[in-house]
Amino acid sequence: MEKNKKKSKQPQSKKHKLEETKPNFDNDDVEIHVTKKDSSISSKISKKQKISNESVSKELVIVTGSYEKAVFGYTLLKKGSDQQEANSENNENGDDDKAFSKAGYKLQPLFVSMDHESCIKAIGAQDYMMASSSTDETMKLYDLKKKIEIATFSTGSIPKAEGVVSNICFYGGTHMLTSTEKGHITFWRTKDWQCLVTLQGHNKGPVLGLDIHPSGKLALSTGKDKSLFLWNLVKGKCAFQSKLEFAGEYLKFSPDGNHYVVGSAQDLHIYSTDSGNELRTINTKVVILCFTFVSDKIIAVGGEGNSIKFFDFEKSTLLHEFEAHQKRIKGFTMIEDDKLVSISSDGFVKVWNVNPKNIKKVELIAEHSSTARLTVVASTKVNK
Repeated sequence: MEKNKKKSKQPQSKKHKLEETKPNFDNDDVEIHVTKKDSSISSKISKKQKISNESVSKELVIVTGSYEKAVFGYTLLKKGSDQQEANSENNENGDDDKAFSKAGYKLQPLFVSMDHESCIKAIGAQDYMMASSSTDETMKLYDLKKKIEIATFSTGSIPKAEGVVSNICFYGGTHMLTSTEKGHITFWRTKDWQCLVTLQGHNKGPVLGLDIHPSGKLALSTGKDKSLFLWNLVKGKCAFQSKLEFAGEYLKFSPDGNHYVVGSAQDLHIYSTDSGNELRTINTKVVILCFTFVSDKIIAVGGEGNSIKFFDFEKSTLLHEFEAHQKRIKGFTMIEDDKLVSISSDGFVKVWNVNPKNIKKVELIAEHSSTARLTVVASTKVNK
């Protein structure tokens, strides 16, 4: 696939530092309260605190974007863990025990980036890498270990691709897949951020859903044009396409890769990866805005309501429902095997302990208010 490829234009290289700050957003006001135009974030923390953040960011990192153009970074601290002890020792103010939940966890803010000019549209992270896109028609790349912005791609710098980047997916720490609102899909090599190939199939309409198969060899995309494409990432070409009766807004492979799920309106459509046949449909009775697999057999669904719903993937039955936020739920990411992160327009990032064997026993173990209207979320573990 790399033979005779046309080299992409080099992105604008940047080294803006990501530092801790506490902007105060009003959820009902789009105006951004920022005093500096420079994308370096002002900080009032001490050197000891900065060292603390460096060590914490080498563990679990949760990143989330917002309508107010901010990207937030968090880590989950467990009371008494080596990570928490290191954070407390390096922080001249120590760790406030009251900040920990009854379960012994807290969400520790790591950084806030204000590098984009408008709403954050998509976000992705893997290993030390993070990428974010915005309706300002740029995509920014970050090194989470060094806490710096390393590059910016504008619409014109991605070969044969135009429009706002609508989805960002990483695979294996070596590749990244992005889509745009004008129907383009671009496959990247992350070691040098080289564009390997740009694929076109969605009739220049928005690509709504995008996901990479667990094998890394295939990808699926859905668009506003009601089409579904299966892409062969090894050969860099379309392997299969079909027309749907609806526009697939959200898309995800099952953890084992044997199925894929397409979300549209209030329904989850479940398909066989091998045959491409639709097997069943789950009516969630809520306008879907996000969903994810909690386990091989359980799907978590969030949407216009303020509740999280868990469905049996095989039986299409509702297992449990509970009120999770004050406003609509915008995104999920799983951290470890038993912790679900949810974000909402109410500004909160929440971490739930979930047990697939007893899904009705859900416990809120940590939360943090960003004071912004959150749009997208991702998570990663940064290598030491």
